[in-house]
Amino acid sequence: MRKFSWYVIMVTVAAAAVIILVLLYAKGPDWFWFPPCIFHLITHLYCPGCGSTRAVYRLLHGDVAGSLSANILLIPSVLLFLAVIRKGIAMIKPREYYGIMGVYLFYLIARNIPLEPLSYLAPR
Repeated sequence: MRKFSWYVIMVTVAAAAVIILVLLYAKGPDWFWFPPCIFHLITHLYCPGCGSTRAVYRLLHGDVAGSLSANILLIPSVLLFLAVIRKGIAMIKPREYYGIMGVYLFYLIARNIPLEPLSYLAPR
C-alpha cells in the first residue's frame, strides 16, 4: 500500500508539472496565472530564482541562450534537483551542501550589483 501511495503522488506531481509546462509554453511567462516573485516585489532585489519562469519559457521554445540570460543557474539547479530525487538527499554531504548554498548566496549578491559584468546576471 505504501508504494502505491508514492506512485500516486509521483504521477500526480508529474501530471501537474506537464500541465504547467504546457500552459507556460502556450500562454507565456507574463500570463496572470504565473505569480511574480514576492522577494523582488518586497525588496526590489533579484533572488536566485528570479527569471526562472522566463528561462523555462525560453528553454521550451529552444532558446538556450535566452534561457541562460534569464537565469543562468536554472539548468544546473534542475539537474541537481533531478539527481537528488533519483538518489536521495543523503547523496549530498554537508560540505557539498554548504558549497551549493554558497554559490546561491554569491549569485544572490552578484546579480544585484549594477556593475558590468555582474549586471549581466540580472534577469533579462
